[in-house]
Formats: sequence, C-alpha cells, structure tokens
Amino acid sequence: MLKLTRDTVTEWLENDQVFAYEFMRYSYTWHRAVGLDIEISDELVREAHHEWVTIYNDWRKNKFQRGAVSLSYTKTFAILLHCLSKRLFCGTMREFVPTNKTAPEFNGSEELKAEIRADLLGAPEIVTALEFCICVLNFYEARRLDRAARFVFRMTETGRHDLIAALHSREMSAEALFIAFENLYSRH
Repeated sequence: MLKLTRDTVTEWLENDQVFAYEFMRYSYTWHRAVGLDIEISDELVREAHHEWVTIYNDWRKNKFQRGAVSLSYTKTFAILLHCLSKRLFCGTMREFVPTNKTAPEFNGSEELKAEIRADLLGAPEIVTALEFCICVLNFYEARRLDRAARFVFRMTETGRHDLIAALHSREMSAEALFIAFENLYSRH
C-alpha cells in the first residue's frame, strides 16, 4: 500500500503535497478495508504537516542531540502523530460500497475489523493517524540492521486503546508520545 524507501521520510518532510497525497491514499485504502469511506481534508493534513516540520526542526536543532542531521523514526512519528491527532481532518463517514473495483481486503479477523470500525467511528483522526504512524514505524523497525533482536511489534489491544484515549484527551504531548513509542520499539 505504501512504498517506503530510506528517502521517503525525508521527501515527506520536504514536501507537504507528497506527504498529504501518500497519507490520504493510505488512509482511504485502510478505511475501505474495514468498510468505511471517510472524507479527508487535504488542507488540514497539510496544516499538520507544517506543524510537524516546525517541531521536527526545533527538536533536531535544540533538543536531544542538538544540531543532529535528522531525528530517529520514533521521534519523527511521535511528532507527526501529535500534530495529526489534534486536527479534525476527517469529514463525512459512510459505508464503503465497492463499485467496479474490488474492495481492499482486511487482513484480520471479523472481530478485529469490527473493533477498528468502532474505534474509527469514535475517534477517526486519532485512529487514522495512529495506524499510519505505526505502519510506517513497523516497516522501518523491521528493517533495522543495528539491533541483534528480531523486531516484534509489542503493542497490545489494551495499550492501543489506552493510547487512543490519551490522544483523545488532547493532553498528550509529542514528548510523551515519543516516550511511549520508545518503550514499544526498544530492543537490543
């Protein structure tokens, strides 16, 4: 669904149109796989992108390893999740009715599909942003060569719902998200 390379994140950070297109394309496919069609505001996604780049550059220059060329993926996507989850970029939701194209297949149980649909109906922006960020983080973590231990995604359903609730409260900072991601993705 997403074509990720080692340069993808840099390209996204440099170009709001490229990022918005890829984010929306992924989101539409993912929503349809669970049977929903959700409108997404390109303008609000691009607004989140601008905030993402601003915070990313501030962290890169002034926090953690000051003056770093780039940030880790966990920092980068914690910031993105923070920026996206604050905006109401999802509009009208309706059942997805496939026309002449086949619907994307959901690669999970019917119970999981129903649970994700319920989450989307309750907090569409947060769930959409979280799923996107996790998809990208998991891709890159699975390909790391600097860790001896094989990558295993450790987020539980309870942890996922706790994170959604924390994001929904609008009180979770980008720093707190980074710490949560670090705990999920740390390995030796």
